[in-house]
Amino acid sequence: MKEGKSQKNFKISIRAKILTGMIACVLIVTNLTGGEDDNTSVIPVKDYKMSTITITSISTIIGGLAASIFIPVVLIIIGVVIWAVRRKK
Repeated sequence: MKEGKSQKNFKISIRAKILTGMIACVLIVTNLTGGEDDNTSVIPVKDYKMSTITITSISTIIGGLAASIFIPVVLIIIGVVIWAVRRKK
């Protein structure tokens, strides 16, 4: 199937509109940013200093026990209490 002359003009017209829109967007952004290419910054650069965190072995043991035993047991107890209260209703 051959394209008609009007279809060809229509495709060119759409492409021209898209290109015109893209150029307009670039001009707007350039205008808003002042058109400067230098990377000057008004915000001062913050100096980050890394500090070490020291964790004692007893802290790791307590944290491990809390995460693996204490918290699950407490949640199971809360679940059983809620189940028992709802069962009585």
